[in-house]
Amino acid sequence: MVWASKYKELISGHGISYTDIIIWKYSCVSLVSSAAARLEPVARLRGHESRVLDLVLSPDHSTLGKL
Repeated sequence: MVWASKYKELISGHGISYTDIIIWKYSCVSLVSSAAARLEPVARLRGHESRVLDLVLSPDHSTLGKL
């Protein structure tokens, strides 16, 4: 799992039975008395032949690598 602070996105890799990478958009919803954090999936990267063991993000957040 990696955090892309430039885009406020969390990127998660999934293992056995799901070999996808999912990009989640972070947003903060202001409620009357407090704020609530929220994650919504914005993309699902499919087609990996094996489970995703680790993710790495380049310093400029333009490239994602996986093991």
